[in-house]
This record gives sequence, C-alpha cells and structure tokens, in this order.
Amino acid sequence: MRAEATIDAQFLAEQAAAGLYEPQTLWDLATAAPRGRIAVVCPRNGEITYDTLVAEAESLAASWFAQGLQPEDVVILQLPNCYEFVLAHLALTRLGAITLAVPTNYRDAELQHIADASRARGVICSPSHRACPDTETFERLLEAAPSMTYLWAIEGGALRAAGSQPVVELPAPPDPDDVTIIMSTSGTTGTPKLVLHTHRNTVGGTLQAVAGAMGLDSSDVLFAPSPLAHASGLQYGVRLAIALGTTLLLLDKWEADRGADLIERYAATWALGATPFLYDLSKLPDEDRARLKSLKVFACGGAPIPPSIAQSARDALPNVRICPVWGMSETGMVTIVRPGDPESKIVSSDGRVAAGWELRIRTTDGRDAEPNELGEIQVRGAALFHGYYERPDLTEAAVPDGWMRTGDLGYLDEDGFVRCKGRIKDLIIRGGVNISAGEVEDEVRSHPLIEDVAVVGVPDPRLGERVGAIVIAAAGAGELPSVAELDAYLTERGLARNKHPEHILVVDEFPRTPAGKVQKHVLQARFESSSAD
Repeated sequence: MRAEATIDAQFLAEQAAAGLYEPQTLWDLATAAPRGRIAVVCPRNGEITYDTLVAEAESLAASWFAQGLQPEDVVILQLPNCYEFVLAHLALTRLGAITLAVPTNYRDAELQHIADASRARGVICSPSHRACPDTETFERLLEAAPSMTYLWAIEGGALRAAGSQPVVELPAPPDPDDVTIIMSTSGTTGTPKLVLHTHRNTVGGTLQAVAGAMGLDSSDVLFAPSPLAHASGLQYGVRLAIALGTTLLLLDKWEADRGADLIERYAATWALGATPFLYDLSKLPDEDRARLKSLKVFACGGAPIPPSIAQSARDALPNVRICPVWGMSETGMVTIVRPGDPESKIVSSDGRVAAGWELRIRTTDGRDAEPNELGEIQVRGAALFHGYYERPDLTEAAVPDGWMRTGDLGYLDEDGFVRCKGRIKDLIIRGGVNISAGEVEDEVRSHPLIEDVAVVGVPDPRLGERVGAIVIAAAGAGELPSVAELDAYLTERGLARNKHPEHILVVDEFPRTPAGKVQKHVLQARFESSSAD
C-alpha cells in the first residue's frame, strides 16, 4: 500500500540530504542487529535474542503467507506488552503486511469500527489475558466484519509454534515507501481516525535522531511501561530498541515494584511512559527507589506533565533525568527536553524540536505568535504521517499546506522551548472570552489539597460556558476547598477572576486513554449529569 507524503517534495529532499528520510525498513534494522544480543525480556517468554526474534519472525511470516495472508493486508494487533507483540509486528513487516495496533481495552464497538474502516483481514490476540477481550468477542468480530478471515491467539506459545518452520518462500521484503503501520488515534474526543505511516517516515532517520537527542546508543537498555499498542510504545519502545540493536524490557501488567525489579536486574538506563508511570515510580518506598540507580532518563509524554508532579518526581528520583516530550500519533516525537537542557525546562516546557522537524505557533488571526503568546502548534517534518486511511477530506483539513494543524494550544518561550497547554477544543468560551483549560489547571493543581484537576466548560444559558473543575484530592487531604475558598486562593495567585472555576466536582480518578491522556469528554458528561441531578 502506498500513501503520498503530506509535505512537499522539496522539503523531503532537504530532509533526505540531511540523512533524515533514508530508504530503510524495520526489517533492515532487525537483520543488522547483533545476533547474540538480548532483544526482548518479558515475563511470559523470558529472554529472547535477536537471532531468535529474526528467525521466528521470518518463519511466522512464511506461515501466514502460506495461509493466504498477503502483502498490504491489514492485521489488527491487540496484545499486552509481551514478546509476541514484537514478534508479530516484525513478522508482518517482513511479509509486507500492515500492523494496526489497538489498545487492550477496546471491545466490540471499537474493534468493529476499526475492522470495518481498515478492512482488516485478521486479528492477533490474547483472549486469556486479563486486560484483553475474550474469545467470544473475537468470534463475533469475525462474523460481523466482512473482511476478517484470520484469528490468531498467542496462548500456549501458538504464535511461536506457528513460525517454528518455514512453510513457503516469502515474497521480496517491503519497499521503504510502503505503508507499514496504521495507528488509531487515541480517541479522547470521539471516533478514532486511522493514521498511515511508511517504513521510511518512521525509521528513515528521525527515529535515530530522537535517540541522538536523548543520548541513546546500542549500549543502553530500554524499559517500556507504555502500552506497545500506543504510538509512543510502538515507535519508541519496539522500533527504537530494534533500530539501536539493544534490549527492550516489558511487563504485561504495570506494577511499579515489578518495574523496579526489571530495571535493577537488567540495568535499564532509559524509560518511556506517560505521567502515571513516572508518578508511580516516584512514589515507591525509599528502598525500591534505590533500586533504580541504573536509570538515567525517563522520557515522559502522552500529555503535559503537571509542574507539581514533575517537581515531586525530580525530588524523589534525583539520579533520573526527567525529559518531557511532545508529539502525536500523526507525528511521533516532535519536541524533547534533552538530558543536558536547563532543569527549569523540565517543569516549564515540553522541549524543543528534534532534528527533522519545524514548529510554529499560529494565532487565531493567522499570524506567527510572539514568544509566550498562545496559539495553535503547527509542525512539519520528515516523520509526518502520510494521511488518514481513505479519508482525504480529513487529511486535507489537517495538512492543507504541508504544515500539520495539530489542534494543540501552546506557546514558544524566548529560548525556543514549546509548552503545550491542551487542545483547542479545551478552550472554554465564557461570555465571548477564550479561556485555556490548561492554564487554569496549572493554577488549581498548585493548591496543596488538590492532587490533580481537569477543567472543562459547563454549559450556561447566559455566558455560553462557565469554568468547571473536576478534582482529585491530595493524599491525606481533609475537606477540599469550596468554590469560594478556591476563588480566594486563585485570586491570591493572580489568576484573572473570569478564569476561576465556578463549579467543582470531586472524583477518585480520571478516565484515561491507554496513553495516559485524560478523556475529558467522559468527564464533561459526568459533570453535566451531576449538575442535572
């Protein structure tokens, strides 16, 4: 399957000349990795070397080809973090088929939509895993989705056994400009879109540039608590480890103490995950945190790190450099706080652009924003996606002129560091005045009795919307502040009065996507339901 690049040919030529758009595939990188090196460690399979991974992937690809799976066929991959995920993705890559990884919490409705929209031919699953759908769910999917033919479960080592012997001769390896990955957007606001990426735009140099910005090389050991089905886990867990020819550590269920075990045992040096993973590690008992001494960098993405959490994690993990990053399913990592950047940028920014990317902030009237002026983050780069699957209308709307309209609000500071302040759709329009939910959240979150907050617009017949705050109490907090008490606190903080929350709802936890993003549309519905009651 081919899909045209969404940026202009001259820009791509410039990136290629800089070594950031090379004709490479993940299969090329896997076969070049040191054969005796441990490729993957996971509880289900133990230690797997690159020699075993490449051999099993090629045999598994041949087995699927013999069963009728063809190059360019789309296969849904719904697995926990385990070796079989890496194996299946690499086998599909070798065959020239396309991986469509989806979160383990997707059930009938999401799976049906994605299967129909992508015309997927099969699904690779783990029905016995506690986080995954059961066998009956997949059987219903095969019956309901006209394109679906194949159901491969990994239980009992079935996937590895299926690839134990070559069956037929495989077609030639894929072309670097073929589509290799379809990513479903994380769906914080509605129906997921299907994002197309090619071999070249994902492993043609920008992935390696990210590694360089982080100071990574083949001697590092990577720990990926982030779900592999998410863009960050797939690209900067599975694919980055293979690109470096290094070891990837996986857990099929996140538990911070088990993560500490794995980090200590294999001397992990780098980790990637959303804020909840960083938070959990920072809250481990002193003796467990002492076991993280090999860990040098924790790259934190998925959503901006609240300043209070970034600071507390920095205090709890003084030997770990926390590196906020920003990107999207359509882009991969665009901005990075490098390990050598000023420490103040950890809590105040989401980094500066990685090699191969350009970024601008555009105001609502279409001009380039001044430093620290809020506007839409727009980007272009060699790793930019190649469109939404069979939705040229959405592609044109997102990238009308080679620049991706990200839909994220943010600003650039005087040093060129970006700060994401939430989604444009998170703007609350109160009496005709735009209010950034992210700005209000930063101020409310600073209250000593509040652990976390999500700010949403609450419909109002007179003003259109008022500001509502959904809060989680800090550990050991007594009674949370009332609207009037929070109003006084924010006045003292210097926040304009029209931005102060006029409604407060207390919850125990936020609904999140597998990437760790707060699902505000779910919270807003809960808020409105509570207000109606």
